[in-house]
Amino acid sequence: MRFFVCPREPPNVQSVAEAPPQRIEPPGSASGARGRRWILLAPALVVVALVTAGLLFLTNYDPLCHGPCTGSAAVQGIGRVSVESLGNFNAPTGFDFSEVRVRHERGGRFRVLFTLSNEGPMGVTITRIGPGPETEEWGLPFVSMTTAPIGGRERPFRPFSLAGRGKHFVDVRVTVQMKGCLSPDTSTSLRAVPITYRVLGFTRHTTVYLPESIEVVGSPGETCS
Repeated sequence: MRFFVCPREPPNVQSVAEAPPQRIEPPGSASGARGRRWILLAPALVVVALVTAGLLFLTNYDPLCHGPCTGSAAVQGIGRVSVESLGNFNAPTGFDFSEVRVRHERGGRFRVLFTLSNEGPMGVTITRIGPGPETEEWGLPFVSMTTAPIGGRERPFRPFSLAGRGKHFVDVRVTVQMKGCLSPDTSTSLRAVPITYRVLGFTRHTTVYLPESIEVVGSPGETCS
C-alpha cells in the first residue's frame, strides 16, 4: 500500500520594511565642524547686531530741547537799534513763542538770549553754537557769544557739557550783527540756531528753535544801491 503525502501550502509571508540604520557622524566629520562653526559665530553675530543698533541709535539721537526750554528769553537792541514786541503766538507744533521786530541799522547789533537743556538719558558736549566756519553767507552773523548756568556767572563761549534728563540749563547770549543794507519793504528773520554737539565720541548737528521769532525789517528811508 502506498501513501502519498500532499505538500502543504506555504504560509503567507508578509514583507516587513526595516528602517535603515541611523548614520552617526564621527567627531571629525564635516557636519560636526559646521555645527561648531555656528556655535562660534553666534556670539559674533550678536555683537554685530548690537553694534549696528547702537550706531543707528546714535545717528538719530537728538536730545536737545527744541522748543521753549526752562530759563530766560529776550531780544535786546544795542545802541540805536530798536526792538518791538508784536505779541505772543502759538505755533502749529503746540509751542508758544513771541514775535519781535528789529529795525535794521547798517552794522547795528542786537543780543538774543535763550536756554539750552538736554532731555535725553546721556550727557552731551556742546561744541558749537551757530553756523560753522564753512558757511560763507549768513545774513545775521554771530559776532560774540557768552554762556552761563542758570543763576551762574557769564563767560565767553567754550565747549561745555550738559547732563541728561534736564538736570542742567545753560543760558546762551548771542550778539548778532546786521550786515549790508536792507530796503524798507524787505525783511530777514532769525528763528532757529544751529547747534553742534558730541555724544559718545560722535559729532552730531541739530537746530534749536528760539523762544522768539525775530524779524529784521528795513528802516524807512533807507536806500540800497
